[in-house]
Amino acid sequence: MRHGPSLTAQWVAFARAAGGYLPPELVLAEDPYGARFAEIPSALLTRFASTAPQLTQTLLLHAGLLSDLVLWMQLRTRAIDDVLLSFLREGYAQAVILGAGYDARALRFSEQLGDAKIFEVDHPHTQSYKLSRIAKVARVSYLPWDFEHMPMHELPAALEKLGLA
Repeated sequence: MRHGPSLTAQWVAFARAAGGYLPPELVLAEDPYGARFAEIPSALLTRFASTAPQLTQTLLLHAGLLSDLVLWMQLRTRAIDDVLLSFLREGYAQAVILGAGYDARALRFSEQLGDAKIFEVDHPHTQSYKLSRIAKVARVSYLPWDFEHMPMHELPAALEKLGLA
């Protein structure tokens, strides 16, 4: 049983933050909030990048699995961003993000959200840590949910209680 925030969410946040140090032609998505959740590796990378930006770019492209993770997160983040923004442009007023982790889309796209309502669902420890690092967003409802131990058939009713129509 997990007793703390998700390590996976921390690594994903780090990889999204590290993506900002890639060569400009490889940056597909920017997440200025990612570094807030993976403090130690992000702080070290930021310090290193500020003193040796060219070397940082080279290392990020030739760091084996780390390079793969950073590049994959660029693609994954951009794909999810594009779907959400398309969804909003088509006039949908609600979106649910399951396993939101340390995603900060509601902050990154606050202008594009307009009056749309976002529902973020994630493990209670991960969500609690997230909300200790960033401010709650007015148009976001946060639902703590342990996917491993809570019945999925109860999730729709829990979302409806928060206002999902």
